[in-house]
Amino acid sequence: MVTVLMPTYNCAAYISDAIKSILNQTFKEYEFLIIDDGSTDSTQEIVSNFNDSRIRCIHKKNSGLADSLNYGLSHATFDLIARMDADDIAHPMRILKQVKTLTQKPNIDVIASWFAVFSGSRIKYIVKTPENNEEIVHQLTLYSTIPHSGCMYNRNQILKSGGYLGEVFEDYSLWLKLKDKIKFYNIQEVLTFVRYRRNSLSRTNLTLKHSIIYKIQEPYYQNLGAHFVLSNVFETNKIKAWREYFYGAPKLARKLWRSSAKYLVKDYRISIAYLISLLPIKVFLQFKEARIKFRMQYLINYCKKENKVLRREFSILLKR
Repeated sequence: MVTVLMPTYNCAAYISDAIKSILNQTFKEYEFLIIDDGSTDSTQEIVSNFNDSRIRCIHKKNSGLADSLNYGLSHATFDLIARMDADDIAHPMRILKQVKTLTQKPNIDVIASWFAVFSGSRIKYIVKTPENNEEIVHQLTLYSTIPHSGCMYNRNQILKSGGYLGEVFEDYSLWLKLKDKIKFYNIQEVLTFVRYRRNSLSRTNLTLKHSIIYKIQEPYYQNLGAHFVLSNVFETNKIKAWREYFYGAPKLARKLWRSSAKYLVKDYRISIAYLISLLPIKVFLQFKEARIKFRMQYLINYCKKENKVLRREFSILLKR
């Protein structure tokens, strides 16, 4: 049995789609625990209109996402938790495929998948996350490739570690904290549709977003090689440069790359990033957040069979 855990705060415009996508899962043995974090819009009314015995909605005083997640974990009926955000949409096979994979791979602790980012009725791009634990952990040096909305895990591991901390990027902090104690895995197909929202923190205040992530990473960067078992100083400097490129000072990123000049020659991505970092800072920030790489990959593969099937499935989901 599974508990689908979905915190929500003032998400009345989207929550109906999220709820329908869970109620239409092919896997039926779950409770749907919705934590209403003091919403002041019509969230409660919308949730109450769904007449399904699997739904259990708890209304509480507003205290933020991390606290709502911890509250939900402590009130869940089952240990196996399927995370869901109130503005996203789950593929009908999501829970079934995750449960089946966990049964086949009992050494896996946290499982997620690829995801598609959408706006309105249109898929904007697909993010193909790495499959195996080693690469997922390595990429935690810079960002999380385990999408929080769409992952599944055993709550006991999370609670034993102290639960969620912070108000934003709480999942990234959690995965960093647990990276040496658990195993990650991503199913190599799209099982979650993530809504693109212009008013989210990552869209409206890039400087604040970057400073928060930079701060989360700081304890690990004090001894990066030891925390992530990096092979040499060149590899360490390359990652430190990428960190500055994504979240810190572009000028420092260029300096670090130049100190290990061979990477500029051997890695075309660094060469391109080096040139992009020379743009005026405002343009530079906007360019990074545009996700050009993912958009181009999706456009190039737009007519492939799997993408046609995905668009058709997504269209059907929106009509339910």
